[in-house]
Amino acid sequence: MTVVAAVAATAALSGCGTNINAQTQDWYDPTDGAGTPAEESLDGMAVRDVLVVSDGTDATVVGTFVNTGIDTDAVAGIEVDGSRATLSGDLDVEPAESVRIGPPGDARAQVSGAELEPGFVVPVTISFDNAAEVELDAIVRAAEGEFAESGPEGATDDSAASEDAEASDETESAE
Repeated sequence: MTVVAAVAATAALSGCGTNINAQTQDWYDPTDGAGTPAEESLDGMAVRDVLVVSDGTDATVVGTFVNTGIDTDAVAGIEVDGSRATLSGDLDVEPAESVRIGPPGDARAQVSGAELEPGFVVPVTISFDNAAEVELDAIVRAAEGEFAESGPEGATDDSAASEDAEASDETESAE
């Protein structure tokens, strides 16, 4: 009788959470960035991992745009909290390719005079030459630490800058 109960309990408990609706089957975005849902292609363009990096005065939009369509498209404009970004670099996206705005690529989206506080969420509107306009809410991150290189042009991480200055002073002292 004990053996039968043990076998029944093992069979009943071992199947918990192993069906198609198990928690590990749910899609989630493991980054801070905002984007379009995985199943949504927005007329051939998918938006991934968009966030805004701010130094308190200026800001940069960082993100990836994937062309899932059959025609070449391009990022035509980006607006952050009502302020239009200045775009630079190659923003054309060939079919089945992607373009990254922000490091390590050369494409940039700078917003001057955007006094955005890190930790807040701001509306971002992205327009394309062919695909539908995308509106999303993106988190604002500080241009420091892991986001120091992603910040506005000319922004530096103060701790990295002071380390470089100390190393330069030590080199000059040794000479």
